[in-house]
Amino acid sequence: MDKKFDLPFGPWYEIFSGTWANYDVTLLQNPDKLTLNIIFDKDRDKVTGMVFILNKYYVSEGDPSRLSSVLGGYNIIFEKMYPTFKKKFLVISSGPKYASSEKEEIDASLQEIFNAINDRSERANELSKSFNVNLTEIKYAEEAAIGLFSEPIIMSALTVQKTGEASPAKALSKTLLGKKSTSENAEESAQSFTDAIVIGVKEEREQMMHVLLENCVLSGLTTVVFDDSRVYEKMSNPNKNFDFKAFPDLQPIGMPLKNVSIQEVGINLNMLSPEMFREVLGVVSREKDYQGKVSAELIDEVIANSNGQLKSLADIQEKLLEVRDEVKKFYIYRAVRMLKVLDMAYPNFFGGRVDLTLFISPYLRSIGSIVRIEAGDIPKEIRAVLVYSVMASLYNKYKEEMATKEVKVIAFIPDGKEIAPGTTETVLQREMVTVLSDCNKYGVGFCIGAEHETELSEAATGDATIKLEMLGDEEVAVKESHSRPYRMKIRPNFSA
Repeated sequence: MDKKFDLPFGPWYEIFSGTWANYDVTLLQNPDKLTLNIIFDKDRDKVTGMVFILNKYYVSEGDPSRLSSVLGGYNIIFEKMYPTFKKKFLVISSGPKYASSEKEEIDASLQEIFNAINDRSERANELSKSFNVNLTEIKYAEEAAIGLFSEPIIMSALTVQKTGEASPAKALSKTLLGKKSTSENAEESAQSFTDAIVIGVKEEREQMMHVLLENCVLSGLTTVVFDDSRVYEKMSNPNKNFDFKAFPDLQPIGMPLKNVSIQEVGINLNMLSPEMFREVLGVVSREKDYQGKVSAELIDEVIANSNGQLKSLADIQEKLLEVRDEVKKFYIYRAVRMLKVLDMAYPNFFGGRVDLTLFISPYLRSIGSIVRIEAGDIPKEIRAVLVYSVMASLYNKYKEEMATKEVKVIAFIPDGKEIAPGTTETVLQREMVTVLSDCNKYGVGFCIGAEHETELSEAATGDATIKLEMLGDEEVAVKESHSRPYRMKIRPNFSA
């Protein structure tokens, strides 16, 4: 391996070169044991373009076949056997990427497939323990496994094939909710959860949502849950108290879970109108004159004229301090103090965007996962603006760029009364209802809960695809919009 190629993420060394179907093919390896297949496109003797395929290799303890199926995309499993050595390998691939022979396009293409590999590798590692699989990157594996790379003929044959996209979503067209009174399985399509209502006391509806979260994940959907009571933070672990007597054919399993903070997600200041931001500040303007009126109006003016360019609360403070009106100086300083207090109480909550990469894979079609946002120990006004910011960001993203009739991401809102109440009193609540009533047209669904159905906005929930009403003792009344109502006993959680 002495022939070196000057490409990103190298150095790259040639381990195989030859001709395949009249195309020149080269196989390279870098120090991280990634391999790069290059298929050259030529016009006579001049290279006009290249197809790149980047592969990453894992040694697998345990059978990775189910993991591979759930992961979808481009990957392959193979086994290497010698009298003294036997190992299974999982290969994760970027899939083919074409680039012209221009250096800028080559670099951009390699960056894209490198990011794709990292994205899928992170998913594989998150999922692996749920399938009782331990993955070790080949660069950290024992010497006999690394010896795989001494066999270039085998390596060149590993042009990874594409498995079915989101296999579980196709295989699990119906998801298991529990058992009907007739002993039949209570099953519903995951698409029925597009606009779901769960009615009952908080503990019971959180349990129902736990089951729905699992079903969405197993159907290949991305889910977001605003968890204000920490009941979902351990869903990556299998349920140790699973009831095998009631459901002997099922097995507990952990879910791919990512716990994130509000600071990591971000509340987008640019999505808030002046009236909505006043609600965050707690400034109520029900009278002509009220405490903090002039200071609040100064903040209103900055937000109204920001043109979507706010990146933090400090930006608002900076704009306020630029005002040179001596008469208003007292009120300007008061407004700045209000913002500083908000920033001290909720540091780094407010920014210029929501990090949608937490919910939408920028490279490949996503697999089912749960993004749990820690939303406890904050006032309901902050929690409400967090939910609005995330939901409106997802809604806008899918509506503008990724519109689809099939739901792709579902948000779980256990306490819907404070987000979209039956009687909307604030601008924030009215805007939230507008988003909820329209988002399912563009691939964004929601599951919302309350103790009584009348506590929820009819405008948001009037076209619910499914309603689940908790009746106590694990009994649930189910009404799916296209089928007859029935009662069931909810199944136990797969995860903790």
